[in-house]
Amino acid sequence: MMRLQLSSISEDKIQQLSLSQSTPPFYLSVEAFEIDQTINVTFYTIEIGFRNGEEVIMHTVTKRYSSLEKLDKAIKSSDLNTTQLSDFPKKRYFGNTDRTFIRRRVQKLQEYLSCVSKIPGILKFPYFQTFFEISIC
Repeated sequence: MMRLQLSSISEDKIQQLSLSQSTPPFYLSVEAFEIDQTINVTFYTIEIGFRNGEEVIMHTVTKRYSSLEKLDKAIKSSDLNTTQLSDFPKKRYFGNTDRTFIRRRVQKLQEYLSCVSKIPGILKFPYFQTFFEISIC
């Protein structure tokens, strides 16, 4: 985990914090992607940041698209209010490691994750905590 001053993070992250329906407020951000050509998959590095006064406590996880898709299914099958949730990016079977395609997917994943941060009660959802390797009481 890393700590930064709130003033040093991006406007997009600050906006997500202000729209978060959780305590503590948090954001989700796709920070990078890496293509593993040996197994023909893409890994996404996702940052979760929690506001703590004038600081942000950040943690990153690296996940495949299939793991993110499982998170989406778990959220949608839960009792959480998902009315604000945008569509999860569609699966692509061919050309899924094309850099242009991946950049578009990153944008769509970011839109999706920004909506996830607005779901009331999401931080207490056990699957979410396990997925992001966090513990919120």
